[in-house]
Amino acid sequence: MFSGLDSGVSFALRLNTVAISTVHLMISKDEDQDKLIEHFTKLDTMLEFDGRMVALAIPRHMFDEVSEYVFNEKQRGRWDSEDGFLIIDDPGDEMAKTQQ
Repeated sequence: MFSGLDSGVSFALRLNTVAISTVHLMISKDEDQDKLIEHFTKLDTMLEFDGRMVALAIPRHMFDEVSEYVFNEKQRGRWDSEDGFLIIDDPGDEMAKTQQ
């Protein structure tokens, strides 16, 4: 198990008025990073790499699909993962209020 909070991986880009969830992955040294980028960006998910540590920023509308994929691949032994949390930067966001 690893601690993503201690990893130093964080998103350099500040997202305003966006609700996201974060997940950290510990990938194998043989993982194809280009294919990861291609897969997750098709799901509107941003990635940040720090060696084998990958931080995912998952938008609210893709959370279920991305989370299920991450969980299933973790169960297969492809990577280890750690869930993050929902960030709500806009307290006036009515949709975010209903999902809390």
